[in-house]
This record gives sequence, C-alpha cells and structure tokens, in this order.
Amino acid sequence: DHGAAELTDMFRLDAELGSLAVIRIDWKDSNRLEAVRALMALAAQRNLKAVVELNPLKADGIKGAEIDPPKEASARRMSFANPEVSGPFERAALELAELKPAFLAVATDVNLLALSSPGEYAAFTALYRRLYEKIKRTSPGTKVFVTFQWEAMQGQGERENRRQVDAVRSHMDLLAFTSDPRKLHESHGPSGIPGDYYERMARYRATREELLVEVTWPTDGSTGEADQLAFVRDLPRLMGGLKPSMLVWNFLHDVKVLIFTFRSGLLDADGRPKPAF
Repeated sequence: DHGAAELTDMFRLDAELGSLAVIRIDWKDSNRLEAVRALMALAAQRNLKAVVELNPLKADGIKGAEIDPPKEASARRMSFANPEVSGPFERAALELAELKPAFLAVATDVNLLALSSPGEYAAFTALYRRLYEKIKRTSPGTKVFVTFQWEAMQGQGERENRRQVDAVRSHMDLLAFTSDPRKLHESHGPSGIPGDYYERMARYRATREELLVEVTWPTDGSTGEADQLAFVRDLPRLMGGLKPSMLVWNFLHDVKVLIFTFRSGLLDADGRPKPAF
C-alpha cells in the first residue's frame, strides 16, 4: 500500500512520462470503486487520461484463467452465464462507467479464459456485448474494450486467435494487448525477441483501429534490471513496424503484496529508479 504523498508523486511522474494513467483493479477487491475514484481524481489533477481496467480473472501464468469473484458473486455454478455471477459483474462495471473514465477495459487478458474453457469464453463474450451497450448509455464518451494477453496468443494458430478477437470485435472501441515477453524469452533475454514480434499484432487490427499495447519486463533475478533496460532501449525498434496509438508500461512502481514483491516497475517499491527509468 502507498501513502497519499507517494501516490501524488506517482502521478507526478506519470505526467512527466506520458498522458495516460493505467488503473487496474480486481473485481474481487471490495474497495474497488473507492480506490478507482480516488486514483482518477489524482490523474485528473495532472491532466492524465484514466485507463481503468477491471480484472475479473485469476490467471495461471499464460496457460489459462478462471473467474475470481468477490463474495457477493460467489455461486455454486461459477459462470458468466449464471445471473448470480453476471449480475454482480455487470453492476461493478457500470459503477466504474459512472465515473466516466476516458477508457474502460471491462476485462483483462480475456483470451486466457478461452484457453481454459471455450464455453466460458463464449458466455463472457455474450455478456460483454450486452454490457458494452449499457456502458455506452451510461458514459458515451468512454472508450470500451477488453485486453488480450499477447504471449498466450503465440501458443495457438492465427485462425483461433482471430476467432477470439472477432467474438468481441463489433463491440470494441479499440484493440488492446498486454505483453510480458520475458514469459517466452527469459533464457535469451530481450535479444531473443523476434524483430516482428509486435508487428504481428497488426494482423488482428482493423483499418484505422486504435491500438493500445501495455508492456512490461520484470526485474527478478541477477540480470533482471539489465534485461529490463535492454528491453526498454529496444522498444522503438520492436514497435517501429506496428506504430501503436498508445504504448504504456504495466506498472510504474514495483508492487508489494503481503510478503511478495512484484518487480515489474521502472522504480522499486520505495521509489528508487531502476536503470531503465
């Protein structure tokens, strides 16, 4: 957890680095609405556009994911086809829409759900299409979308990837991917990333469609900070053929959760800049 002064400084740095503030919140977080409201206020003070991302899933690396609900949505049949689950999720998304963020991802890394259960992914996409219409009525100016996990897409064919994207294509205001290439290229480091690795995202992009790419390279291990630096330095080349509309880093700071630290930031949990910063 971060204090008020630390949060204010985070958004100050965000404003120095770019124009967007990514605010990711878990559906199961009972304090999600208050947290997003407070963070959006800090973003507004710095003239940053809020990219609010609601995460309803618990991922198993890039192998799959399952629904990770709050207590009010715990049901014997855990499925987005079950009104006892879909109803609370819909209300959570609409509460966030009422805050009128510039961008709202209704769910993150949704293709992981498809890997675990194609039937459950179909239930989610049906819910998402209905929910999109309700969100647009609540906040017409909000750009609504979901994100796809890019590394997971490398393990299956382009036809299946396209089928998953097309299931929500008609109800997306932009196309968005999250990417942690270390998941596939840790052994060789950033130099092992193929030159067209991100350019291949264009295969799923409709003409003139906005594209958001959210990247990271964690700094775990003895070479972690050096590898992160190399990845950041190589991003202009890796993204050159793609030219995304928006390119964001997953987390500005490392995040402490209980005894664990997720070292994906460009600064450590105490605010110390890493070499890549």
